[in-house]
Amino acid sequence: EEKTKPAETKTIEGVSELMHPDAVAQSLVDGISDGQFSITNEVPIFVLRMIANGVAPRHNTVLEMVLFPLAMLFQVGFGLFMDFTVSQAAKKQAKDKKE
Repeated sequence: EEKTKPAETKTIEGVSELMHPDAVAQSLVDGISDGQFSITNEVPIFVLRMIANGVAPRHNTVLEMVLFPLAMLFQVGFGLFMDFTVSQAAKKQAKDKKE
């Protein structure tokens, strides 16, 4: 995947790194042990999961209610960042084709 990944995808991913399978498995086991319904192992994914949770059970409703306004700002900001990154790449590709 890394060999064929577009540059804009790498930009959007930022400093996100691959996790070792053992760490992911431990995160899953810990989440199941805690009775979590939706298990994540990165803070940005946790925030986005809160927004898209729907009617699924929540692990810490009070914390998520407090964080929700910030999560919405994060979602909007990250969405704008992704759109900007992709639109800039598209403009550059269009310019390169003209040359």
